[in-house]
Amino acid sequence: DPQTDSIRFANAGHNPPMFWDERAGSARFIEDHGLAIGMTEGPRFIGGMKDVEVKLRKGDMVCFYTDGVVEAMSQEGNEFGTDPLVIAAQSIRQDSAERMVQRIVAAIERHAEGAEQSDDITLYVMKR
Repeated sequence: DPQTDSIRFANAGHNPPMFWDERAGSARFIEDHGLAIGMTEGPRFIGGMKDVEVKLRKGDMVCFYTDGVVEAMSQEGNEFGTDPLVIAAQSIRQDSAERMVQRIVAAIERHAEGAEQSDDITLYVMKR
């Protein structure tokens, strides 16, 4: 919402988005514990959805990602994990959201060393 400098979302069972707080110089993962899409329907599903509102100040970023990002496997069978998301945010604080996506994808490719992935790798970054 451009009027309030905030975003509102429902996670619907996906990985918790990473929020980079520029003032604090740190990242945290936004846990909302809402129901996953497809687990139930009707009023029970609607009642189980929890939306989250996050205020974005200048320099703040939110990174939404699929499980294929954190579960990207190396040749040795090790998962990429969430730490590299935080490292990318710390290292490019002054860059654009597009550049953050590029850096994370490059880090995943380095981690994978050509290993075939079994899931999609999708990122969406918003920066104010």
